[in-house]
Amino acid sequence: MQSKYGGLYDLSNCTAHKLIQDIAKTLYKRLRIILEQDGAEIDGCLRLTKTYRKRHPHFADFQLILSTLHSIQDAEEKPRDQIHECDLLAFAVHSYVIDSIPFEKVQVAYLKYLDKITATVSVWAKSLPL
Repeated sequence: MQSKYGGLYDLSNCTAHKLIQDIAKTLYKRLRIILEQDGAEIDGCLRLTKTYRKRHPHFADFQLILSTLHSIQDAEEKPRDQIHECDLLAFAVHSYVIDSIPFEKVQVAYLKYLDKITATVSVWAKSLPL
C-alpha cells in the first residue's frame, strides 16, 4: 500500500504512525482468516496474495485507510480529516543533506572506497558454495 499511496507515510506521521500500525494489524487479521479457512489450498505467498486480493480488491485499499484513520481520530476525539485518494497518490518531495553535496565530492568518495568494496564483495562471492 505504501508503494501505491506515496502520501500514506506522511499521513501516518500525523498519528504518530498509529495509522500504519493499525492497517498492518487489520491486514494480519485478514490474512490469518484466509489461512484458517483455506490453509490447505494455500501453498505459498503468491497464492495467499491472490486469495487476499479476490476477497479484498485493490480499490478497497483507500477505504481501509480512510476508515482506519477515522477510527483513530474518533478515539482521540479529533475532527475527521476528509482526504481524497488523489491526496495520497502524490509523493512529497523532501530535501535531504545528500542533495546538497556537490557531485565531485560524491565521485571522490565513490572512487576512494570502490576498490575496497569490490574486493570485499569478490571475497564473499568466491566463498559461496556452488
